[in-house]
Amino acid sequence: MNMRVGLFQQQSLKLTMTKELTQAITLLQYSSLELSEFLQEQTLENPLIEISGAEANLYSKKKAPLKRAERMNPLDFVDLHQKTLHQHLSEQVSLIKLEPYQRKIAEYIIDLLDHNGYLTMDSDEIAANLSITEELVENTLNLIKNLDPAGVGARSVKESLLLQLKRLPNRHRSAEDIISNHFDLFASKSWRELSKQTSYDLKTIQEVSDLIVTLNPRPGNAFYDGKQDYITPDLSVTVENGNIEINLHDELLPKVSLNLQYYNSLETVNDAQARSYLKEKAQQCQWIIKSLEQRKQTILHVMNEIIQRQPDYFLKGTTYLRPLTMKEVADAIDVHESTVSRTCRDKYVQTPYGVVEMKSFFSSAIQTANSGEETSSAGVKEMIEKIVSEEDKKKPLSDQKIVEILKDEHNIVVSRRTIAKYRDQLGILSSSQRKRYD
Repeated sequence: MNMRVGLFQQQSLKLTMTKELTQAITLLQYSSLELSEFLQEQTLENPLIEISGAEANLYSKKKAPLKRAERMNPLDFVDLHQKTLHQHLSEQVSLIKLEPYQRKIAEYIIDLLDHNGYLTMDSDEIAANLSITEELVENTLNLIKNLDPAGVGARSVKESLLLQLKRLPNRHRSAEDIISNHFDLFASKSWRELSKQTSYDLKTIQEVSDLIVTLNPRPGNAFYDGKQDYITPDLSVTVENGNIEINLHDELLPKVSLNLQYYNSLETVNDAQARSYLKEKAQQCQWIIKSLEQRKQTILHVMNEIIQRQPDYFLKGTTYLRPLTMKEVADAIDVHESTVSRTCRDKYVQTPYGVVEMKSFFSSAIQTANSGEETSSAGVKEMIEKIVSEEDKKKPLSDQKIVEILKDEHNIVVSRRTIAKYRDQLGILSSSQRKRYD
């Protein structure tokens, strides 16, 4: 074995990421909000960077798009409280005649409520923190539980629902009893067992269920929490006379340019250190401008290739989404698969069917009964949703029955386990939990 010690020269080839390449990759994967914030930060570090146009706070992407079953009517947002839950409760407390120490306890408890309106700290801990008795804490908490909205101040979903039931104009004693004493059986929809243990028939339990779904298990959610919950799409795809067009919404991003006035004022300075600094910052500004243009072109190339491979989705509907992988798109536009992945990260597209994540156009393939034909997993999920929505709720379809329908009516062969997985991803309950008894 050669164990020589010394200095030796050796040639080797390796890929080194330059600063410019690293920056381009980083900007590519930024969402619109992140990119706006990044540009704002750069103006503080580089005096030669000048931005104009839209402000970063025009972008907010705090929530993912809702599933179909969770989508709300836009008019639902008209009456949205433009104040926080804390403000709403504090205003009510201010109208109640209380001793100063009681008011402080109430404010302390209100501060502890989470965004759902729940109290997560035990009474003994609150009492210890304020050096008061638990009885005083519970008395004050009961006062808060009587405030609007009904259900606030509870420690669990069960308690919140009970508080709301007791505030109904026409109290439903059966519902109160079931929630109070048989909540677990009711929530798991073990209604036959619940019926055996009580005097309630299945029809009554169904009536209670219909009442419960009208209540709000998260009473605090109706109030403004200081965050924006809308999504601003990065691109829009429109269809006119059979032609599909793409529009990149980069006009809402801040525009970056070199501050020529400042640059020219320092260019004549004789100080070598100042000129070196100026050159570095000017080059940095040019890198950012170039990276932004590259980001724009990459997003457009990826989206254009998606449209080329998914035309039926945009022309006919979401059920026509075909199997597609990121590698296929990457190979077509001659980039690495990771580039496509970064491009699709946190990007949203306005389509004729709503705002969707850019990555949702990629879907795994599922074989059909016809040899050589394939369909997408997303398309199968659409079919499952449609099948379940049209079923007889008194005799809901089992997963195996859905398997048979897909095979007989759509020539799609999937396993019962796959149906169960997709159903779970779609938020669809099992057949026993979907059954109605009225």
